[in-house]
Amino acid sequence: MATSIPLFLVVFSTTHYLINELNPGSYSQPTTRFDALYFTVSTFATVGFGDITAISVPARFATLVQMIGGLVLIGVVARVLIGAAKLRENRRSSSQSPVA
Repeated sequence: MATSIPLFLVVFSTTHYLINELNPGSYSQPTTRFDALYFTVSTFATVGFGDITAISVPARFATLVQMIGGLVLIGVVARVLIGAAKLRENRRSSSQSPVA
């Protein structure tokens, strides 16, 4: 689980970079590897500064998939964390219950 978010970011950063390499002009400005990572992280963090935007259909589709995937990934991480907290609380309360 610890590598899920970095892997997600690298996969989409690479995707955005390759889209622009294969179809220059897919984004509002030329996209280097660093620019693709920056775009990916700003989209994942829902900041979206607006300095780089997806223009072509493939770029917009990849961005759309990334946004939906990011929401799902954050939901899964939140669910795991909440589940771990509940499990810990259940263990704590069962170890403190009086023995009859």
